[in-house]
Amino acid sequence: MSLQNVELKMSYHSSLDKMAKDFYTPLLKEACVYKRAVGFFSSSIFSVISTGVAALADNGGKIQLVASPKLSEEDILAIKQGYKMRDDIVKGAIKRELTELRTSFEEKNLNLLANLIADEIMDIKIALIENDTQAGCLLYNRNITNIREKV
Repeated sequence: MSLQNVELKMSYHSSLDKMAKDFYTPLLKEACVYKRAVGFFSSSIFSVISTGVAALADNGGKIQLVASPKLSEEDILAIKQGYKMRDDIVKGAIKRELTELRTSFEEKNLNLLANLIADEIMDIKIALIENDTQAGCLLYNRNITNIREKV
């Protein structure tokens, strides 16, 4: 199957449609890359689109996300941990297994976020504005590991 074979409606409304089930998951299962810019990101999204993300990863796909710097401390730590884990992986070594997930719903999402980044399936860039008078104007983005050190 391919993206061309996925049946899509002309429009979707979050108040009327099951966005994860009807839109994101079927498309992620067939995609090779998922690019998105968002004003808000939370790892809790993985609880509803995990099937699609797993299929994307199994297909060798990638996720590229640009987000605002308004992240929870837990997500920031998970993102940093993911990039640290990625840095620790020796290129060409046997692909490591996912680390053991804990029972907590939140910890599963955070661990999945960290592992997606560590396994080079997902990258996150943070969009910043030069000053507060230019709200909404995207001027540049950088990797979160560099940004959080300066905040």
